[in-house]
Amino acid sequence: MLCEMSKFRQNSLIIDYTNGFLPNHLEKIANEVLSPKQHVVRQEPLPINPFLPQVSDNGGIVIKENSNAIAKRIAEKSNGDLEITKVEGSGGIVSECTVKEQLLYELQNPAAYITPDVVVDFTDIEIRQTAPNRVSVKGGRGKPKTGLLKVNVGYNDCFIGEGEISYGGFNAIGRARLAGETVLKRLDLCGIEYSEIRVDLIGVDSLFKQKIGAAMTSGDNAEVRLRVAGRTKDRFNADRIGYEVETLFCCGPAAGGGARRLVREIISLASILIDEKDVVTEVCYFGGNQAA
Repeated sequence: MLCEMSKFRQNSLIIDYTNGFLPNHLEKIANEVLSPKQHVVRQEPLPINPFLPQVSDNGGIVIKENSNAIAKRIAEKSNGDLEITKVEGSGGIVSECTVKEQLLYELQNPAAYITPDVVVDFTDIEIRQTAPNRVSVKGGRGKPKTGLLKVNVGYNDCFIGEGEISYGGFNAIGRARLAGETVLKRLDLCGIEYSEIRVDLIGVDSLFKQKIGAAMTSGDNAEVRLRVAGRTKDRFNADRIGYEVETLFCCGPAAGGGARRLVREIISLASILIDEKDVVTEVCYFGGNQAA
């Protein structure tokens, strides 16, 4: 009937609650004649898995998961055992796979996972699906804590100086490479001290539209942005890296433009262990004019 209606250019709207009109359910002639446009309204979200993107194939209509629909998981503990579940009606899924992947995430030594309070041994843990969206976790042993605490310490590490300039048109990449070599030679001649330096060529279509760029360069890259960045011990040497890139305006390959320079001070992070006895814990309560 739908095919006959389509012959007279009559449109049809079908609201199906039974999945009876999915692409793989329709006859071949119906798909060929109607070329139906289908929209799917899904009530339940797809299973959430932080490591493997989930995909649902609904009779030829493929739906990918929405990573924002994160399940609200709950842990229920009794007699030393653990059950992982989630709020009824919330999105996502709790399964053996999702629980195992979360358990193993960034786990270096399953027999000795160090926490501030205990060293955990996961080698004899049993994980079992007990009901839909409910997983039982049993086993595991605790060993005495190490007596050490991990401390993340920030320190003044270095400076990063960088400069950028763009080249467009004929032989843009060749001119950018020559410019990068020129900057490195000038830095050496000036005695600039750096512990690490790199030269990058970046860019696809920010200067010209694709059609214009292709016409200018016979299909080759119509533009490129040169970036020179180096790591130094002080701000002075970091500044000089950007300055030497800027000088390419007048003292470098032709037609460079859009130069910029930047210096950043880098605060690095070091993880160290200290004796827990060296850490004094205090709780301060401020209410009104009283402090304790």
